[in-house]
Amino acid sequence: MSIIIDSVDFHNFDTLFANSEPKFIDIYLNSFSSFLFLKNSSFHNSLKLVSKKNLSNVRILAVCDDNQFDSIYDLFSPISNVCVNSISSFSEQQENLITITINKKIIYLFKINYDESKKTFNCNLYNIIFNELVCFFSIVYDFLWYAVEKNKSLEKHNIFQQDFIDIASHQLRNPILPIIGFSKILKSKIKDSVILEYIDIIIRNGEKLRDIANDILDISRIETNSIRINKEFFDIDNILSDLISEYQDLSVRESVGIKFIYYGKPGLLIEADKSLISQAFDNLLNNSYFFTKNNRGQEIIVSLSQKNASRVTITIEDEGHMMQIKDLNQLFTKFFTKSIGGTGLGLFISKKLFDIHGGTIDLKNRSPDIGLEFIVELPISNHKSSSQPIGNTLYNNRILLIDESSENLHLIKNRIQEFGYDLDYNEDPLNATEHFVSGKYSLVFLGIDIGGFDGFDLYDELKKRDNDIKGYFITSNKINKDAIDVFFNKGIQYDQFIYKPLLLDSIVKIIKKEHTT
Repeated sequence: MSIIIDSVDFHNFDTLFANSEPKFIDIYLNSFSSFLFLKNSSFHNSLKLVSKKNLSNVRILAVCDDNQFDSIYDLFSPISNVCVNSISSFSEQQENLITITINKKIIYLFKINYDESKKTFNCNLYNIIFNELVCFFSIVYDFLWYAVEKNKSLEKHNIFQQDFIDIASHQLRNPILPIIGFSKILKSKIKDSVILEYIDIIIRNGEKLRDIANDILDISRIETNSIRINKEFFDIDNILSDLISEYQDLSVRESVGIKFIYYGKPGLLIEADKSLISQAFDNLLNNSYFFTKNNRGQEIIVSLSQKNASRVTITIEDEGHMMQIKDLNQLFTKFFTKSIGGTGLGLFISKKLFDIHGGTIDLKNRSPDIGLEFIVELPISNHKSSSQPIGNTLYNNRILLIDESSENLHLIKNRIQEFGYDLDYNEDPLNATEHFVSGKYSLVFLGIDIGGFDGFDLYDELKKRDNDIKGYFITSNKINKDAIDVFFNKGIQYDQFIYKPLLLDSIVKIIKKEHTT
């Protein structure tokens, strides 16, 4: 049953609670104007008194934005036993309404009007409901309230989880590079074969931990849409051929006998973030190499072709283990792994990176019983190739210097500006790596030991993101000379080292040499 009241002015909210002992009070405000009326009426005092007298549990649900909610919360939250929540409005309210439910047995409906000429609110009590509709309204109110509470809990959880991932990944990375760097320097000075084996274990596990921390940080950026995309035009054939060469060299070093066969097609340009695309394919090749090696396979076949005028197709066929259909469907999900010690993150990251670039990835079992085939498609670019090389040359007149402290930094900047170049300086290796942009720099000058960070490892990381960048290493005459010899097998030559205190002259000489080659 309900009673409809025609335009009865209402001012005294004490009368709502006079003839009852309300234990449960639910209030719904469908607009911020409804709240403004309550704020300027006797309602606040009435609610405060009844809540104190009857120990009432009061819930206030308001339709408002975040700024408006702050005002509502500040007014009502000091009252004991009052909880305040908000929901967003997706449309402009035609009327300003207030509903007050007492003990889930009776509902008072109020209509709020605003007199523009007098700048005042007035309130009409136009309906009192105490029939089966009360039960229905209470169920809807409970549903809304618990939905809002659950959403707040999830938001807090997500924020906490995101903060934890960010902090953990950064805190993990901070000590990893010094561990790896100093271990490699120590390795170059040790002759005892047993100790060398222990050092190799430290380096191997340190690098694994570094990769895990990087994967966690990548996932964090992907899932929060905070990953930086620096698109450029480049030949996808160059990326694939470089990666395949690296894995072929790895196969030789590990004496596993895996042969990489590449059917390339130069001249297929795509517009993408070169470092992210390289990372995505690196994950795929790493997965294929790992399982082919474990299955004693002999070859991995990579093919690049143009599917049509708008897409390129890249296939990777390995000789690892075949998978059940149910596992194939899960292989690109987070934390799914079929290997002991695997994190299950690499393929998930690859799929997300391809998705970001408008690409797709699929996989299927090869037949008969010889592993998996990954099929990647990416949008092709209509960008016309010019005679100027694609990638980093000294036409990119910007140089990166990463070192703890560099004497005469302002002199270096001023001198190279005479040749038309700019210099970016960073003394924090982690910060430099995090903000490194592929294609931005022609040359990078790195300290060999930057606060415990190994400059060679840092250079490897930058090369993964931009294979065209060329590095030079800064050292004193005798510091780390033994470590330099260790890294010659990476193709680093003596002329890639410059020695303090002749830093300025050396950098200028290198710029002149690179510019003329």
